[in-house]
Amino acid sequence: MSKGIDKAALDALDIGQLEALQKEIAARAVDKTVERLAGLRKAHVELMAKIERAVSIYGLTARGFLSAEDKDVAEYLRDRAARDVPDLKSKPAAGKRARRQSGRGIVAPKYRHPTIKRLTWTGRGHQPDWITKWLGEDKSRTLKQLRAT
Repeated sequence: MSKGIDKAALDALDIGQLEALQKEIAARAVDKTVERLAGLRKAHVELMAKIERAVSIYGLTARGFLSAEDKDVAEYLRDRAARDVPDLKSKPAAGKRARRQSGRGIVAPKYRHPTIKRLTWTGRGHQPDWITKWLGEDKSRTLKQLRAT
């Protein structure tokens, strides 16, 4: 027996008293565990907030960032950086007005990455690398599984 518990006193208890003691011990063990983990939980919440602030400028969430593989995050950031590079050819010359694009509007994405929700594709143009890789990882996968809802 452990410290502070008298074996003779335990032997004197009936089954109902032992069951009540067992419930009391379990409740106290839970309370002590919650107390011990409170500091860890607070540190976790603070760290998640820090990660959220750091990755939000890239359009990611902390959970999405942490659940994705490094290669997926790197690919997403490369794709985003490539989109953010200004096209110098399309800028109007000094003093001239830019021409309107005729009939081309923003198209809603039709396909979305299963873990990195910011990776999307409208279905137009060249198929992005992330779709090719995702489809190549498992031959049973289809493009239909990536349909955005």
